[in-house]
Amino acid sequence: CWSAFDNYEWMFGYRVRFDAQVSARTRIEVVTEGILTRRLQSDPELAGVGLLIFDEFHERSLHADLALALAARADPSAERWAVVDTLAALVDRSLVSVDTTSAGRHQLLETGRLYALDRLQAAGELDEAQRSLAHTMLLVADDAYDGYWRMAGPAWRAQYEPELDNLRAALAWATVHDTALAVALFGSCWPLWSALSISHEARALAETLIPRLASHWPKRVLARFWEAVLHHFSNNFPQRARAAAQTAAQLYGEEGLAMGRYVALVELAFNWRVDHPEARRAMAEALA
Repeated sequence: CWSAFDNYEWMFGYRVRFDAQVSARTRIEVVTEGILTRRLQSDPELAGVGLLIFDEFHERSLHADLALALAARADPSAERWAVVDTLAALVDRSLVSVDTTSAGRHQLLETGRLYALDRLQAAGELDEAQRSLAHTMLLVADDAYDGYWRMAGPAWRAQYEPELDNLRAALAWATVHDTALAVALFGSCWPLWSALSISHEARALAETLIPRLASHWPKRVLARFWEAVLHHFSNNFPQRARAAAQTAAQLYGEEGLAMGRYVALVELAFNWRVDHPEARRAMAEALA
């Protein structure tokens, strides 16, 4: 039996924390639960993987439960109740608590969160975890931005206000480590910041990010950033708001994004605060 296996050993590989034995010919790869969890976070679709097997799953662990939940989320054909059962198991084991003030939200207990941070730090993986959070929160922020224009105000706020601390943490990390990501986050967060009346916080961050903008970044991202600057400076600094509005309108126009351009031009007109020829010109251009 082993002699026959030797003929096919090239098919098998493994990956653990400090070692890996895989090649382009590998067809079956054995990985630890932690390795699988991190891969699912960075590559939710598991590109190139045709089958995922959880071995000895009855020996439950935090990594195994989390990996199963991530895998199920990535697979549209996955059994929904399997995900619910896994989440319930985490709650039963006091690893996750249910936030009764926000329907459907679960969170790590503080002791578990601190322990996880210590372990990530010790393993040299904290930075990657924070990067993963920042990219995930960009998806949330983009959803919040889109929802702002189509959802009823109370429902929208109830859904996205609980994400404020996560968004702050993501922005804090990205501002230091990935300015392009911070700019994208900043742009999509403005409706929430404005709704919560914390534009003063956003203005301070804008002052940090503006000098670091790069012209080669996607115009859509830069346009939304300047749209955010426009809204955060509008109440107290109308002149700066007008400048931001002009930049946003130009970038949206170059990208062919009519709605964004319209909003920027209307805000440009309103931020004159008086019946000014430039205000009339901006409004006419918006309505053209």
